[in-house]
Amino acid sequence: MGAPTAKDRATVEGAAAGDPDARAGVLLWDDVPEAPRGRPVDEAGAADGRRAPKPAVSPDALMRMASFYLARYSASTARLREVLERKVRRRCELNDAPLPEPAEMRALIDGVVDRLTRGRLIDDAAYGRGRAAALARKGLPAWRIKADLGRQDVDVAEPSVAEALDLDEPAQAARLAQRKRLGPYRPGEREPYRDKDVRALVRAGFPVGLAKRIVDGEAE
Repeated sequence: MGAPTAKDRATVEGAAAGDPDARAGVLLWDDVPEAPRGRPVDEAGAADGRRAPKPAVSPDALMRMASFYLARYSASTARLREVLERKVRRRCELNDAPLPEPAEMRALIDGVVDRLTRGRLIDDAAYGRGRAAALARKGLPAWRIKADLGRQDVDVAEPSVAEALDLDEPAQAARLAQRKRLGPYRPGEREPYRDKDVRALVRAGFPVGLAKRIVDGEAE
């Protein structure tokens, strides 16, 4: 509202003095409500004064997240996708930003994964070989290792991965028995623990007959 003119002042003064004609159509200056106070409207013009939402995670920011994760952990492509999607959701939540639509989310993550694959920073075959070798050293049977890789969408039919999964089952059972100190690898008396040791090998995924043979056999 602009500054009052001389005519306005006269009208207001008349209204204040009790002039009914003046008061009929004019508000006294003291009657004029103050402008609402509060935070200024943001650049987007939000009437409630809230901050404009920040943009979703950029491809470069997502690439930095992926690179940092891969510097600390080995991962399959499927595992990395899960991690990146979780990070995008978390970043949007922290920044009060809208979550990308599913198609936009897939495109964003696909772009980062494609760049990492071309740069050979992520390789499912190499990951599969390394993961299979690590689990084999623990004495797990081949079928359990295949199941583990399958959950991560690693192609177990890929030649180098299939070769790493070509394991001798009795040798794997003996390796696990040695690592867990079961049967012939148990110090002291074996017989009181025979059934317990057999059950341990069966729970690990070996057939009952093979488990009994390993537990009742001699250390290699």
